[in-house]
Amino acid sequence: MLIEATDGDYIPIALGLKAAGFELPVVILKAWKEDKGPEFVHVDAIYAFLRARFQRAARGREVCPWWEIKLFITLLGLSGTDFTRNLPLVSPQKIWGALPLIIQTFDMEGAVAIDMHQGKRIVELLYAEAFPKHIDAYSRRSVWSQAQASKLGPRNKALIPTDGRIMCTMRNINFLLNYWLAFEAPKRIEDFGFRVGEGGVIEWDD
Repeated sequence: MLIEATDGDYIPIALGLKAAGFELPVVILKAWKEDKGPEFVHVDAIYAFLRARFQRAARGREVCPWWEIKLFITLLGLSGTDFTRNLPLVSPQKIWGALPLIIQTFDMEGAVAIDMHQGKRIVELLYAEAFPKHIDAYSRRSVWSQAQASKLGPRNKALIPTDGRIMCTMRNINFLLNYWLAFEAPKRIEDFGFRVGEGGVIEWDD
């Protein structure tokens, strides 16, 4: 199956086709360069890479059917998309580097919904990995509260997310999972960490 790319969503949506049971090979026509001709993205090759890499990091743990694709979408959400904000001070490289820790914590609450509390726990662990001298993953205080009481600089303190923002991001990620795996935009955006602001502008609900 050949798909012509129109936006950056094409890879997770194409992976969603795999999760939906679409067994034919999927190839995406990403661009046409005058000097090189067509540029293709082989989705099956991407899925094979993710499956091998994630399963090696999982050390035998199985989460749910097609969990590798659902985790990949979750990682995209944590890195920042059109529908989610990134984790300040935690780069995609740091997230990828913590993959074994993330996989041992990751869990789903349904076919297209992450476990909100486990998702929040992943964020806490990532900040503890990024700032081991200032944030304790096992403290009862939030990562934000710990950061404010630490010796981190004012800029970094201001960037550490509150629990409200973290939980909002978890709901935003559930929007991605619905949109990219169930192939439909949820009817009530308020259920997914968004609100309609002044003038009809969609805002983050935290």
